[in-house]
Amino acid sequence: MGTHRTLVSLTVLIVLGLYVFLFELRDKTQDLHEYSRRDVNRLVLTYRDQRIEVSREPSGDWRLIHPLQVSADASTIEAILSTLRQSKIKSVLEEDPSEGYLKSFGLRQPWASLAMITSSGEPLPPILVGEMSPLGDQAYVRRGDYSAVLLTGAGLKTTLEKTVADFRDKRILRFNR
Repeated sequence: MGTHRTLVSLTVLIVLGLYVFLFELRDKTQDLHEYSRRDVNRLVLTYRDQRIEVSREPSGDWRLIHPLQVSADASTIEAILSTLRQSKIKSVLEEDPSEGYLKSFGLRQPWASLAMITSSGEPLPPILVGEMSPLGDQAYVRRGDYSAVLLTGAGLKTTLEKTVADFRDKRILRFNR
């Protein structure tokens, strides 16, 4: 009788463990934005007090085109594209948010918005970035084609904290090998 009870208990424990592993612990996150970094030809970052626009030239080099027209720092732009591509939706907070709800997360007047245009001239859905979560490890965002308020990692907001000077090419001399 004791052996039977032990087998039943062990079976229940295994089934419960499999359930937790398969349905609760499995990574359920999805990408915030899906695109190919190579297809992006223009980025427009709009902050509350300024707009910064960069464009990829036919040579593949990046150029700052607004508010200045100078060569751009490719590593800064690639870091933004990479961070956005790696950003995951950690949770959906509200599918159809009210104006008050948007205001409380800083999304009625976003801290920043990031628009991207592909080489074919097609705009990708913009990303609107609001406030940080109370613990500071996540940021509230919206994706232009999806009305929901989303939660993503703080790295996106941190990476977007740029000024015009950050986008300027800082090389003094260029050498062609």
